[in-house]
Amino acid sequence: YQGMHIKEACWINGVPHFTRRTIGEFLEYQNPQKRIDQIISKNPHIDQFSVTLRLRATDGKFYEQRVYNPIGLQLIIFESRHPKAKAYKIVVANLVWAYSQGRLTAPDNKMRLELTDVALLPKYSKGRVEAIKQLALDLNKSTATARRYIARFENNKPLDGRSARDPESYIWPHNREKRARALRLKTQLPGMKAKDIAKEVGAPVNTVYRWIGPKKVKEQTHLFTS
Repeated sequence: YQGMHIKEACWINGVPHFTRRTIGEFLEYQNPQKRIDQIISKNPHIDQFSVTLRLRATDGKFYEQRVYNPIGLQLIIFESRHPKAKAYKIVVANLVWAYSQGRLTAPDNKMRLELTDVALLPKYSKGRVEAIKQLALDLNKSTATARRYIARFENNKPLDGRSARDPESYIWPHNREKRARALRLKTQLPGMKAKDIAKEVGAPVNTVYRWIGPKKVKEQTHLFTS
């Protein structure tokens, strides 16, 4: 998220858990596990967000390993004064703010998730530039297209220029009623020709033909069958 990456130590019931060493390596401590041990010893309440696993080593011996869930991970990072921890705190603050403003919702696909990540980065920052380049690679699009997606996403506009909530948003307002009448006529009178419907609704034949194609009629039947 926003350029922050961390590797999972293991998954338990679909939830990632992290070892103290992994968290310390993420924070780039010289003695990762020792430093995280110190943080936890000063903040024992963090242990409630962990479980102890019994693992088998490569030599066949068993040993116990405590791993922390995402809440435990964040609490440990919050107690760290490392520069990377500070950067992480800013990312989390941005995430909470975006969610409270309604800018962050459950993504309907991977692209929207990535767009959310990029949109929350400071404009004109080096991190944002790199993130847009990576987004373009992930989407197999040009950088210009990735920038256009970001701009539309930030302005709450449909990515393809049409609104998923309003399927008629691409039609001129003064034509929407004509289109509805054309579809109604085509549904009620299947044998009626496009040129006759065009004359009836007062629209060009080519436009009416585009409106009343078989697929369009099937998709829009629910709009006027009641």
